[in-house]
Amino acid sequence: MSKRIPALRALAVAAAGAAAFTFSAAAVAQAPTAPVEKIEVTGSLIKRVEAETSLPVEVITREQIDRLGDTNAEQILLNLTSTSGVGGFTGTQSVGLAVYSQSAASLRALGAQRTLTLVNGRRMADFPAAATSAAATSFDLNAIPASAIERIEILQDGASSIYGSEAMAGVINVILRQNYKGLEASAYVGTPTREGGGRIEKFGVVGGWGDYDADRFNVFLSFDGEHDQPLYAINRSFATKSWDPVLGDFSATPSGMIQGVWTPGVPAGNQTTHGTPGYGTPFDNNQCGLLGVGQAVDPNFAGSSRVPFPNVGTCRYNPESNYGVLIPTTDRYDFLSRVNFKLNDSTKLFGEFLYAHTKTDILQQPSPYNISFLTTDLKFTNPAFNPAGPNHVDAALLIYPSNFYFQNVLVPFATANPTTQLAGQINASAATAAICAANPKDPNCKPLAVSLRAYDGGRRDQNDAADQFRLSLGAQGTAFDFDYDVTLANNRSRVQNNTSDGFQSQFAFVKLLNGLQGGTADTAWNPFGPNTPNVAAAMRATDYNGLIFKGVVNTNGVDAKASRPVFDLPGGPLEAAAGITARRETIEINAPPIMATGDISGYGAPILTFSNGRTIYAGYAELDAPIIKMVELDLSARTDKYTGTGTVTSPKASLRLQPDSRLLLRGSIGKGFRAPSLGEAFAPAFLGTSGNLLDPVTNTRAQWPQLFGGNPNLKPEKSTQDSFGFVFEPIKNVSLSVDYFAVRISNSIGALSPGDVLALEAAGSPIVAGLVQRAANGTILQINTTNVNLGDLAASGVEINARWRSPDFAFGRVTTSLTATYMDRYDQTLPDGSVEGSVAATTTNPTSFTNLTAVGNNGGVIQRWKHNLDIVLDKNDWSISATQHFQSGYEDFPDNNGNPHLVGAFSTWDAQVAQQITKELRWSIGVKNLFDRNPPEAAYGLFFQTGYDPTYYDARARFLYGTLAYKFK
Repeated sequence: MSKRIPALRALAVAAAGAAAFTFSAAAVAQAPTAPVEKIEVTGSLIKRVEAETSLPVEVITREQIDRLGDTNAEQILLNLTSTSGVGGFTGTQSVGLAVYSQSAASLRALGAQRTLTLVNGRRMADFPAAATSAAATSFDLNAIPASAIERIEILQDGASSIYGSEAMAGVINVILRQNYKGLEASAYVGTPTREGGGRIEKFGVVGGWGDYDADRFNVFLSFDGEHDQPLYAINRSFATKSWDPVLGDFSATPSGMIQGVWTPGVPAGNQTTHGTPGYGTPFDNNQCGLLGVGQAVDPNFAGSSRVPFPNVGTCRYNPESNYGVLIPTTDRYDFLSRVNFKLNDSTKLFGEFLYAHTKTDILQQPSPYNISFLTTDLKFTNPAFNPAGPNHVDAALLIYPSNFYFQNVLVPFATANPTTQLAGQINASAATAAICAANPKDPNCKPLAVSLRAYDGGRRDQNDAADQFRLSLGAQGTAFDFDYDVTLANNRSRVQNNTSDGFQSQFAFVKLLNGLQGGTADTAWNPFGPNTPNVAAAMRATDYNGLIFKGVVNTNGVDAKASRPVFDLPGGPLEAAAGITARRETIEINAPPIMATGDISGYGAPILTFSNGRTIYAGYAELDAPIIKMVELDLSARTDKYTGTGTVTSPKASLRLQPDSRLLLRGSIGKGFRAPSLGEAFAPAFLGTSGNLLDPVTNTRAQWPQLFGGNPNLKPEKSTQDSFGFVFEPIKNVSLSVDYFAVRISNSIGALSPGDVLALEAAGSPIVAGLVQRAANGTILQINTTNVNLGDLAASGVEINARWRSPDFAFGRVTTSLTATYMDRYDQTLPDGSVEGSVAATTTNPTSFTNLTAVGNNGGVIQRWKHNLDIVLDKNDWSISATQHFQSGYEDFPDNNGNPHLVGAFSTWDAQVAQQITKELRWSIGVKNLFDRNPPEAAYGLFFQTGYDPTYYDARARFLYGTLAYKFK
């Protein structure tokens, strides 16, 4: 009987602790006749002859990557069943969400900030952008050179005892090619079969010189270039509108929406007659187009018995019309150089340099203006910019009775429709015409507040440029029976965001328009259509083109580790390992003064210049004990000390039991942690103004001073995790592995909204103790909404891997594999003590805790079941493959009538044909989404990508691609 499990060996090769497929004793008892190379295993300090650990690992090989037809690390990793759109980022989210084109993986929906991504087993610098909003930072997948990937190992178990912070959900270790000889060039072209864009073009070159063993050196070089064309919503029928008769109204800020009567000089929170979202527009359904592109109404949309929709039956803005972007323009370039030098038979010196550049250009709809957007602009509330008196600028776009368009658009509407609410607002404003003519700032003058899409300011155009650098130098080898590795590394991540069109200084824009209230078209601004050329030019002159912010994260450090056998146990040698780490992390955010006030349209909160840093010291150790031939125990522990945060110790124990050559049992239990990111802890606090809120303590409604920013007093998040499972090979070439996992996280870091803080204070919740400062009479002086440690998060489920490989038939050999994830639990404890369960449901907090979700406030879906089914036929130089991507259904947002909206199960098929024509030349042709399936209709979307969920569906739909690779002799 074989003591190996051959069908699983493909998953184990150089892998990191998936199943171990040999008895420990076998490696000891059979003395090799020649040295056997040991490999480093993800999740362990100890090098091994094979991956003999007790931890589950999924391995994505180079061959699998080629069959997927994916061109970058984002596509590869987001196809995994264990990753989720919840807590992660895709390139599509660059539109409408301030992620600055970052791509990040979230294992088991626990968040990118809790998923540690390594390259060659070592950390990279985090992407700095999230720090601008005091959020958690994480690694950017765009920094991985896809052509240089040899394999990807996904450790499906927490690993803080080895790697420290962020490894709570698991570890993704990207292994790059080494000791490569030859020169290979490749080209990739792919295009959707539907019109409208979305084409991908890529080329790559890899080269290697020298044989490490024979020549004592190897030099490896890799270069990639990729261009992704944009794709717009107008070209996809499933994403062309933002309201639906059944699902609801998800329209954005329209032009010409009257928000109500306004009292000049009074803050928005103290206004008493303006409504949210407003009273409608002065055009009927057939005239919406007069307001601009995208202004329309669905006559079949009947409103909701559950939630009132004041906009129903009026013109509103559909950003998906002509301007909605589903996939932005993206260019990627990366370069990798690695040199290995054999100093002697037991010492290898190495150096590695990695550079990756990503540029994303996002062209989207014109800037929106309404009262709520302007309340976050500090220029309107800061007396230094906006003093009281005749020159005071109100935080609302206003139209006075003297305005040409008031008289020629609004007055005729009120005359023809005397019973509508909008007519009442118009008449109330018109009645103050004489007062306004004498003094527009007289509090008895009553202009109307109105919303706007700034078409005359141009479409918004912004770009993100991100760079990742890594330089590492080190030595590996054997000395005094120790396997050692010492590495010095410098990592740098940089991102810069710039605007080039369509982003205005809101203060300048509002000041301009509120002053244009003349009785002719040339002297008045028009909320209801195009402006005259001179007014349009003046509006365009308020555009801000230039730097929004530049962020840099530097991580410099040294890591040293060593392992060796200590003494023999009945099952084999006891292996011991230890290591130390010291690194310095710094962050620097630079922004122009205008961003310190949050005055640029579309960006919301201010971005403040700041810099900070910290030093991390860690010591860690591991013991691997083959107690007897069939039982192996692994113990590890790590202590990390973060300046400013404190010391955390993370222990872990795992057990491997192989009672029979066909069966392996494994399990683990451990603790993990995540230190607050530099942004979460040190982003500067600033005082802004809340929205209009009711104070339940004093029963007073107003806008209140609100403190935003980081919190240096945050405690680390902590976790406990356990897993157990088995690997079973009943017969040759058939294997099955099943692993249960459970992760429980406490002290999750997040920020509450000011309304949440007030409600919890009134309820006596201890979690908001001290967050509301009051005067002696109870009046609110300040609401603190900086980051705090919040409720718990718990996730559990099962990972399944099955594989069958056929005998050699006349037509070839068939390999079938199934990778699946079943989520049993995903529960978040909210500050009021309630629990949000989100498996098979859109993550929408059932209360008002909009900023709380422990993985981020972007929502998303956690499917109960996801699987990838691969079928591959190999025959000589030919390969034919088919892959099914399947996910179960889920419960979406309730529909207009409050009924559950169920999204059905969904699957797509990919296929590829490849041929190795000669030793040098290989080609492949493939198709993704073979049957050109549209996504299931969903109420959830990402800002301006509505009608479907872009976290699991590629809007390119059916996508044809071809590759050609040539190895030069």
